[in-house]
Amino acid sequence: MKQWITTNSQVLISIAVLIAIIAIVHPAPVFQGSIYLSGDARNADAFTVAGNEVLKDGEYPQWNPYLFGGMPTFGSATYNRFVYFPSELFNFLQSKLNFPPMTWMIAHLLFGGIGMMFLLARWNLPLYSRLLGATIWLLFPKVIAWGVHGHGSKLGAVMFIPWIVAFTIDLLDGKGKRKAGLLALFLGIQFLRGHPQISYYTLLTVGVLLLGNWISTIKTKQWKQQLPRTGLLLLAIVAGLLVGAAMLWPSHQYADFSIRGGNSGGGSAYDFATGWSLSPHELGTFVFPSIAGFRKLAYQGGMPFNDYPNYFGIFALLLTVTAFINRREKYSWSLFAIAILSILLSFGKFFPLLYDLLFNYLPFFNKFRVPSMVLILTGLATAIMAAIGLARVSQSKFSLKIAGIMTAISGLVLLVLASDFARPMFESVYNSIAESCGRNVPHAMLSSIAWDTHSADLFRIGLLLLVAGGLLLFSTINNRFRTGALPWVLLCLIVIDYSAVNKLITSPQNGLFNYNQRLVKAGSPVREFTESNIDAAPEFIEMADTIGHQRIWPLGRMSAGNEPMFASIRSLGGYHAAKTSSFELIRRMLIDPELPAGRVASWMGAEYLLLDQRLPIEFVNAFTSLGAELDPNPTVYKSMYLYKNNSALPRARLVGQWELATGTPAVF
Repeated sequence: MKQWITTNSQVLISIAVLIAIIAIVHPAPVFQGSIYLSGDARNADAFTVAGNEVLKDGEYPQWNPYLFGGMPTFGSATYNRFVYFPSELFNFLQSKLNFPPMTWMIAHLLFGGIGMMFLLARWNLPLYSRLLGATIWLLFPKVIAWGVHGHGSKLGAVMFIPWIVAFTIDLLDGKGKRKAGLLALFLGIQFLRGHPQISYYTLLTVGVLLLGNWISTIKTKQWKQQLPRTGLLLLAIVAGLLVGAAMLWPSHQYADFSIRGGNSGGGSAYDFATGWSLSPHELGTFVFPSIAGFRKLAYQGGMPFNDYPNYFGIFALLLTVTAFINRREKYSWSLFAIAILSILLSFGKFFPLLYDLLFNYLPFFNKFRVPSMVLILTGLATAIMAAIGLARVSQSKFSLKIAGIMTAISGLVLLVLASDFARPMFESVYNSIAESCGRNVPHAMLSSIAWDTHSADLFRIGLLLLVAGGLLLFSTINNRFRTGALPWVLLCLIVIDYSAVNKLITSPQNGLFNYNQRLVKAGSPVREFTESNIDAAPEFIEMADTIGHQRIWPLGRMSAGNEPMFASIRSLGGYHAAKTSSFELIRRMLIDPELPAGRVASWMGAEYLLLDQRLPIEFVNAFTSLGAELDPNPTVYKSMYLYKNNSALPRARLVGQWELATGTPAVF
């Protein structure tokens, strides 16, 4: 009875702490019912709104006519309502029972945090260690950024990984056939969440664990035990694939027609696939989040842009090293291999020896882009090993004394480096990162912004290290503090460190970005939720009355947004990461001044040209030479200019239903 009470009280404490951590990082969605509104979130909402409109008429939408001249919906994962059933529960809670609009995100984070604690229970760790692992997992800046910037399918799919890893370890350790069913179920639901790349990385993790287990089996020669366990694991994976087939099979079929699979070799174009490769020169961001710049234009790394650092922190990494040095766990080497492999894969084009090998030969690997996304597996391994490290940290007073002295000294060094005299050193490193990543030397203003953020990081990390060092030294003379309060205080220090970094992601107001060739401050992504957040802007509603069933040809800033879709405006532009490869060829023609772009747009039935600025008359005449005879007098909608294209060909229409008109003479 006492054990039951203790276990249940720990569960309640754990849930309360996890909710508190989520609330610390996401206060507006938790306490105010606000939402994060970003460009990616808005683009995704447009697909949902368009699909729901068709669904109201009793038809499941299979085709979206509002962007790229039209594209399939289900296989492209732009609209797959009812497939991932938890979404229907969250929709009900949010729309019918007035739960906060981002309940889906809060619930997935809580689910993932509990999953990490469930996974860590395999190492019989104390409560504070399990909470530390869950904290690192939930506060990893990549996870925070996915929630803020509208990547809900990634965030949702990732939160299944700890559960899947836990069931995999149980199966490999021979702890019950029921775990095979649970593994199949959780894998299947993750597949249905609709992010194949995260599911692929999940299977990659399972594969490394299986390989590590077999290496151990070879050493111990326990063949008879391992063969049925492996068979059960493979059977569970197959069953999971069958559960997820409703999403996986249509996506696989569509991939052959999209830019993810329609290129030579059956995959994405190499440059497209490797666009967000992490440069090895950015490895310092694992420890110092702003060393390569942070917040919009200040970033000077190898990716096109980045709104968050791939930050693990000194505390988490030191605890990870502690766990590995004192390794006693069966899966330590497997976790180490997962971390190293994912780091090497994240380099993408910067480390072609490995990446190109997998891109060319590993099945389906060439369908994916953004190599740096795989660092989520490094976050997984770090969360597990750091939790184990925290449990080991107080076992030797001598080790604690050495760790305390080194930690305190490191803190003092960083506090000194946070002063202005170290600024030239930082600028030298900052400029060298930019140069090594093929960028121009950063403007002095950007260097100044980057230094301000970096020096604040150094000061915070140095102060936290100094405090941690003092506490470690104090614990060597106070056993009660060492065995009781020390781990909890270290956990709090890590929460403070991660929260400071994540605050710049959830509140990037001081960051700069380029808008119409002007440097302006970023706005807050937090918005009060109203129905207008998912409605068409008034100017687009007014524009839709003019355009009717015709198409627009958006250029400039208007070309890569899905805003017209909210008003049911058909466009030759838009944004989706898996557009059809056939339209990608057309899109390039539509923006290439060397080609008769206007003629192509006219052939595609684009009766209107949409711009965010008025064209000088000589530019209007230039469009005529490109094959689009424009009316020189546009209709103005707020800051948008709609030009009539008199060269557009009429659009053919396929009639799905008709009825014979009576009382009207036939016209031929």
